[in-house]
Amino acid sequence: MRKHIRYFDLNKIEQGNEPLSPTELEVRERLTHEPHEQLFAKLDLEAALTALTEKQKACFLLYAEGYTEREIASRIGTSPGNIHTYLDAARKKLKKILSA
Repeated sequence: MRKHIRYFDLNKIEQGNEPLSPTELEVRERLTHEPHEQLFAKLDLEAALTALTEKQKACFLLYAEGYTEREIASRIGTSPGNIHTYLDAARKKLKKILSA
């Protein structure tokens, strides 16, 4: 079963020309309280993902899309235990990179 993930159009939120949903208003409120440089430095996930192995990256991205470890295992062709190991290693690497 897939989880629902919310995506936001940051340009729409920053410009404020169109009506915003309550969640988008909350995101805009957070953006105004954090300097953009700090916010985008923290969210430089694309660059951080290059440090992961291909399996770690695939597992992490599928998990971020809402797939369970069991669903990822069946797609990749390995055991859920291996998926858990790949995800754990990916989280640790990303945490180390993004917190630096």
